[in-house]
Amino acid sequence: MLKKIKQPAKQYSPAKTKFSEKWAEIEKKQKRNTAFQKKTAILYSSFQSEILPAEEKMCELIAQEARHLISFMARKSFTQWQREELLAWIESNIETLTNHPFCPEGLSAALGEEFHEALFGDQEEIDEDDQFDAAQIQDMRSLIDEMFACGNDFSEEQLIDFLRDPALFHQHFASFFKEAQKESEADFDQEEFDHREHFQRDTRSPEKQHKKLTDLFNASQLKKCYKMLASRLHPDKEQDLLLKAHKSELMGQLVQAKKDKDAFTIISMFQQYVPNNDLNLNDDVTAELLILLAEKSAQIDREYRELQQPDSIESMIWQKLGGRSKKIIEAKKQDHLKALLASQLSLQNTITTTRTMKPLNKILSERYDRRHVSPFANFGSLEALLNGNFDI
Repeated sequence: MLKKIKQPAKQYSPAKTKFSEKWAEIEKKQKRNTAFQKKTAILYSSFQSEILPAEEKMCELIAQEARHLISFMARKSFTQWQREELLAWIESNIETLTNHPFCPEGLSAALGEEFHEALFGDQEEIDEDDQFDAAQIQDMRSLIDEMFACGNDFSEEQLIDFLRDPALFHQHFASFFKEAQKESEADFDQEEFDHREHFQRDTRSPEKQHKKLTDLFNASQLKKCYKMLASRLHPDKEQDLLLKAHKSELMGQLVQAKKDKDAFTIISMFQQYVPNNDLNLNDDVTAELLILLAEKSAQIDREYRELQQPDSIESMIWQKLGGRSKKIIEAKKQDHLKALLASQLSLQNTITTTRTMKPLNKILSERYDRRHVSPFANFGSLEALLNGNFDI
């Protein structure tokens, strides 16, 4: 494989010295980006073999716990607050699975269907002559608002229809979920389109700003760079099959760069593959290339920031488990595994110990207290609070 040519120290004019410094800065940033991508790839690979099975097991136990709780929904002995707490618990598990990046495909959707079936599927249709009072209608509106945030979108007649025929309610909101998913996908597609349009505008703008550079592309110095590269990289001059294939790939990049008037790529390849090279660019070309290099440097910095954002599974895992050294990363991985195993044991314990209503009601009471604890519970009396005497 062709090796980068180590350059001897040379004396340059101030403009060319600045060009060399900027070029060295870009090479340093490119190595930084490449090293970061390599680290995230290595961590992701180890995550898949060492931690992913535990993540998937965690999802299965969350679903198992939800199904266990669903089996209690038909019990008549719950008080109103207990039933609400039970439903909130099940909904929380379903939401966790929906948002979990490692949830097995289709698990959260199947669980959601089972939950809605338990809510509405086994209810009998009410006689069409039955009447409903204002409180019952408002309860149905509140239920819809709590579950789907759209209770006010329905008329009283529609709410009465839902009360009269729970199957109709279930059918309507099954359709509601599908429409919401389609709208979400459409919004995502529009965002992707807008992003591409923005990117295209960003890439067209430098072309306009650097028309002079495009014109200078055909200057004798850059033509000379291209010809020297083409002569050195031409695959027909290589006998070794591996080097021949590598040169063929490089030649393709070079030809494409000429077609695209990509001065940066041509000069980059010239720096790497032409021995004892001296660009010998005049001040006009050097000045324009400095602008190009400044933009390239900013682009590489943007790419580095994007690599650090949790927009992909790999970067998300790095945010959670990455570190400055292998020792730190390994410690984070072990801590995460321990936390996963502890959570799994907790879920298994809940499932095995809540076989009857008594232990389940105890947990429901604890969950209710945690969710409704007063923010002023530890401040003592109101008089003490107002006087600044906090009893914590």
